[in-house]
Amino acid sequence: MKKISKLSIISLLLIICLVFLSACLNAFPNSDPDPDSNEPVPTNPSGDYYIKDPEDQDYSYSAFGQVVNRVIKGCVEIKVTSSFSSSQGSGFIIGKDNNQDYPIIITNYHVVNQKISSPSAAIQIKLGDKASYFNNNVKVIGYDADMDIAVLILEKSIQDIDDRILTWGNSRAVYKGQEVFAIGNSLGYGTSLTQGVVSITEEKLEISDEDTNKTIKKYVIRHSAAIISGNSGGPLFNLKGEVIGVNSYGYLGKVIDGNKNHTGDYYSLTNMCLAIPSNLARAICDYVLDNYQNTAVDASTARKVNETLGKNFINCLENIEASLDSQDNNVLRVNNKLDFLGLQTGDLIIKINGWELNNLFFDSTQICTPSILLELCYYYSTGGSGDALTITVKRKTSGETAIEEINTDYRLKLNLPDWLDDIQNGWID
Repeated sequence: MKKISKLSIISLLLIICLVFLSACLNAFPNSDPDPDSNEPVPTNPSGDYYIKDPEDQDYSYSAFGQVVNRVIKGCVEIKVTSSFSSSQGSGFIIGKDNNQDYPIIITNYHVVNQKISSPSAAIQIKLGDKASYFNNNVKVIGYDADMDIAVLILEKSIQDIDDRILTWGNSRAVYKGQEVFAIGNSLGYGTSLTQGVVSITEEKLEISDEDTNKTIKKYVIRHSAAIISGNSGGPLFNLKGEVIGVNSYGYLGKVIDGNKNHTGDYYSLTNMCLAIPSNLARAICDYVLDNYQNTAVDASTARKVNETLGKNFINCLENIEASLDSQDNNVLRVNNKLDFLGLQTGDLIIKINGWELNNLFFDSTQICTPSILLELCYYYSTGGSGDALTITVKRKTSGETAIEEINTDYRLKLNLPDWLDDIQNGWID
């Protein structure tokens, strides 16, 4: 009986071991797929990528990963060195020299102003997907210092240049809450990506220059995609990969530590980053390319009609402001006479070139601004021969209010950009 009992115990232990081994095999099946099997290959639940075979890995980008990949190929890192200092920034390719496939690059004026003020300084360009900076010559072919835009050309033929040219988006089609992305050379450590949303589609920004005692006014996009030192000049782009702004600034706040002998330091404020609208940057670029003749173009001449007589398109931002008419419609009120546009104090602007002011923006919550006049000044000129720039106003004369259309002295010189078609077509895609 004792022998039988021992055999029973041994048999029971063997059965338990076999059951345990079988369970382990079922829990960890062979991961190598049967090549003759018709079973579908397991996919990543996120849908971002899949692995077809561990020995022959086959990845695919997510849709947005493909957008980022394409945008990065159009981005550049910029290094400026002089005998005194060096600085780094960002930029992006927006065109090419058709004769030699040289890339045309947009960046901030403040990124390359060392080169403009000191010709002995050197600019180097690195493509976002290349390992090092090129040693080829880089020229500043034009700029508008007040608007903080500069246009460069890298004297190097890029074989796949057509795949690197980024597409202009329409900054008037930007809307609050829109998801946006910024690419830039953060702290000089290389190309990086940040994400945020638009909070204000056109915000009036005033910058005081302590050296010249001059205050510059402009309109910018405020967003929350982090801009770090080195990101200046890089693109702000949408989910389609279209450039809707040129990253330029972050708001600065002064922090006081309570010490009476210490005035405090400036720190960048989170989620308050600013970009120059793409429509303005594009207008400056178009003006530079149209006027470049081997000498850097100062595009501010398009704005400065006659500074000694106070004829300057920048005055539009200083003397025209958002207001309401008697029916509570959003209009632009002229606070001081602007002779060069035929505008009188008290005029209420309701249309520009026949475009209703409230229809200038895709975002119906955006209040109209005079920035459209600043953008158009790069396309119109007193020496042009095309259609006149027209402004429609409500004007009070002898106690009566009448609608008048003013044909200004400015005529179309360059072809108007395609973003105006969106306005004319009522934002129909």
